[in-house]
Amino acid sequence: MKYGQFVMQVFQMTIVGGLSLTYSQTLNASTSLTVEVNDTAEIDCEIQQNDDRAMYTAEDITWYNQNQAIPGEMYSTMSNTTSVLVLPFVQFADAGNYSCRLDNGAVSTTQIRVGTVPRIANFSCQARNMKEVWCTWDPLPSNLPTTYVFTYKLSHRKKWKDCPDSVTKGPNSCYIEQSLGTLHNMRVVATNDLDSKVWQFNIDPNTQSKPDPPEDVKVIAETSNIAAVSWKIPSEWYSSHFSLLYKLQYYSEWEPNIWSEELDADTQLSYTLTSLDAYTCYTIHVATKSQSSSEKYWSDWSTPSIGCTKEAAPEKGLEVNIPGQTLKGGLRNVTIRWQRLTKRQARGEITQYRMTVKDEDDPSKADIIDILDGNATEYTLQGLEVHKSYIVSVIALNTAGPSPPSFIRIVDKTQAVPRIANFSCQARNMKEVWCTWDPLPSNLPTTYVFTYKLSHRKKWKIAQTQ
Repeated sequence: MKYGQFVMQVFQMTIVGGLSLTYSQTLNASTSLTVEVNDTAEIDCEIQQNDDRAMYTAEDITWYNQNQAIPGEMYSTMSNTTSVLVLPFVQFADAGNYSCRLDNGAVSTTQIRVGTVPRIANFSCQARNMKEVWCTWDPLPSNLPTTYVFTYKLSHRKKWKDCPDSVTKGPNSCYIEQSLGTLHNMRVVATNDLDSKVWQFNIDPNTQSKPDPPEDVKVIAETSNIAAVSWKIPSEWYSSHFSLLYKLQYYSEWEPNIWSEELDADTQLSYTLTSLDAYTCYTIHVATKSQSSSEKYWSDWSTPSIGCTKEAAPEKGLEVNIPGQTLKGGLRNVTIRWQRLTKRQARGEITQYRMTVKDEDDPSKADIIDILDGNATEYTLQGLEVHKSYIVSVIALNTAGPSPPSFIRIVDKTQAVPRIANFSCQARNMKEVWCTWDPLPSNLPTTYVFTYKLSHRKKWKIAQTQ
């Protein structure tokens, strides 16, 4: 606790035997008192006089806080002339003006200030090259006026120097542009009415420099599975005596934010990534550190850069099926449907589909159909013969090539249902022939196609059915 003094005099005149005698009484208390929070504050108020004939004693003193009377149990007399006010466990709200008074108007006022000893947080220093060093700190509230003085010196010197620049790095900072690349002793001295505290930090730019991240990181695809990454030295790194080491990481769009292991690029300004997925975008960042610094002084990662590999032929065939077919006479229309490949499976933009249709009995006969819609998912083959089987293959194509073919069989429709029973033919005369058969169960298709030909002819004809 620290004190100041305040004295107020009260004069009194007494006439004895025609002579006037003047004597005075004064109240003497501290003008100010600084107390640490949770401590006990004590203020002594003393009556001082120039004559033994006292009109007032300490019992006559009353205490006030901001003109509000203080309960008598909070103060007491220490002697006939001294009263003491005791405030235990002082809090910030207890700050203010306290006064002791006599009935005749004598008063002495003490200002109590409540606070804490000076404190700071996050005091740290850093260097981004061998030339510059700066320190920052965060003052913590003390509820008292506090001064902060930053000084520094080189480790082999004795004299402390004042901070040359407390503006460049913002408030509560010191920036030293010419650091001379050696061990620096840094300190902050914080002072208020309660105490003075010192904090120190040592830094050697030669071994503790943390560079800025590499700049201008670029990713260029060379093939469908190879990409070249390049970058530039941080513009603030000036030392030609200490090389920088580099490392990089990446992740693919299929596993976002799951970074690869760190890849060592040594002192090179480029790195080639191999065994990548085709037609895939990769996010890449790079970090650096001085060769003379330990692992803890790697720079922050650079701003992520994105590059995408080139296309490759689809690696997976299509999943195909036949959702249905329609019959008309002896012919049929058959729909072939497929599921589109995912982007990862397609490994490029699908531009078209190609369908090949072969007669199973005569594979040399093939029709090739190009479906020039990369978004298509089905195609209907028209006019296929009912009594033949076909093999259909479907491929998807991007600019790099075709997918593996997917095959599906269109079976002979005459064998795709149960055989009819009791099929027989009779000649009524030389001109008429009729045939009969037992119908299929009602839950099976009921369309019947009857064909016939003369034995010396090749062409089958369709006959009417009743």
